[in-house]
Amino acid sequence: MKTAIILTGTSLQEQDFCLREICGKSMLKTTVDHAIQAGAESIVVVSESEAVKAAGFEVSPTVDFSSQAVGTTLVLKGNMPLLKSQTMAELYRLADEQGSCVLNDENVGIFCFKNGLQPDLSKAASVSAEPCEWCEVNDCASLYEAEQTLRMRINRSWLNQGVQFLDMNTACISEDTVIGEGSVIYGNVVIYGSSKIGKNVKILPGSWLDHAILHDDVLIDASKIVDSEVGRGTTVGPYSHLRNHTSIGENVRIGNFVEFKNSNFGEGSKCAHLTYIGDSDVGRKVNIGCGVVTVNYDGKHKFRTTIKDGAFVGSNVNIIAPVTVGEKALLAAGSTITEDVADGAMGIARTRQSNKEAFGYDYLNKGK
Repeated sequence: MKTAIILTGTSLQEQDFCLREICGKSMLKTTVDHAIQAGAESIVVVSESEAVKAAGFEVSPTVDFSSQAVGTTLVLKGNMPLLKSQTMAELYRLADEQGSCVLNDENVGIFCFKNGLQPDLSKAASVSAEPCEWCEVNDCASLYEAEQTLRMRINRSWLNQGVQFLDMNTACISEDTVIGEGSVIYGNVVIYGSSKIGKNVKILPGSWLDHAILHDDVLIDASKIVDSEVGRGTTVGPYSHLRNHTSIGENVRIGNFVEFKNSNFGEGSKCAHLTYIGDSDVGRKVNIGCGVVTVNYDGKHKFRTTIKDGAFVGSNVNIIAPVTVGEKALLAAGSTITEDVADGAMGIARTRQSNKEAFGYDYLNKGK
């Protein structure tokens, strides 16, 4: 059994500081993830902080080095997020061979030992690491420096795997992100969470992705995508927002100032500008005009809208859910649709226009 004990500091302020984020996740979570990658099967975070407990870690207020009768224990610090998993794995290996070992020297405070032994760290074997790996982050200045180091480490790794960067200094990518070969990442791009980027994807400046899935050949232009998926060959943006488990099909066009929430949008469909699609299921080859809104919330409950294959929704249409729009149905511009529209039918819900001759002249000239 490989165990990792992570110390978070003596004061509550130090313990809470371990929750500060670096490249999209807390320093403490980064350390935990590195330990798991190194082979740790059990992890205990030593902390009395309520914030650390609330973050979901297995927490103990004290450290008990004798709790495991067999196996190997690695002692880490929650404010050293640059310590690599490879270095941790080497500490485990050397401790298994020699009984105990330390990182660089005993003063760093990172050590590993076989359970059941009373190690003399002054005589323990040493594992060397890059200086940045054992730097402690205790304030915002050192946090900034650590983030720059980790950011460049991540970006250079993807650069060596065929990903092109236009400005590595301003591209912020989490360690959990996967990027396909041939993709191009512009400056001022953020990709956090367990995002998966396909091959030959282009992400332009001002884009923010968090737990996003982009298939091959996607273009994202200055847009935000959270917990959502974009199909192959689709373009999104500029200034669009996909969120709450939205799924966009292949070869779709999503234009500027468009928001999707908890919706499915079928292959080949288009939604070019100034539109809100919420809690909706939209079929293939559907055209959504400018200014369309699916009205999904009545103040107490949310309802879904269904728009079937080949439908055409004119500009400035309000669809009051729950409504189903049939295949190849047409919704006339300016309509407020409150009832289902059958396949191939046209739904029109607007008052007739009335022109009053000469009224404009009379009104505008009045009082002159």
